[in-house]
Amino acid sequence: ANVLLKIGERESDPKRLNEAVVAMRATLEKRPRDKVPLDWAASQNNLGLALSALSEREAAGEHLTQAEAAYRLALEEY
Repeated sequence: ANVLLKIGERESDPKRLNEAVVAMRATLEKRPRDKVPLDWAASQNNLGLALSALSEREAAGEHLTQAEAAYRLALEEY
């Protein structure tokens, strides 16, 4: 997921960034908040990074709103 994010950022490729978002959401399913809260928070933060990068390339407000929500959730555990 992080590799897709870095490639998407470097190449300014929304397709890769979307793939990163999907991969990060899958990671969240494998890192339950109640079992590994700090890992879960790190995954939420990474999801926020991917969504934020995607919003810059697609000018979609919904991605930015989702990024903010992911960051806020991460902060609940940090």
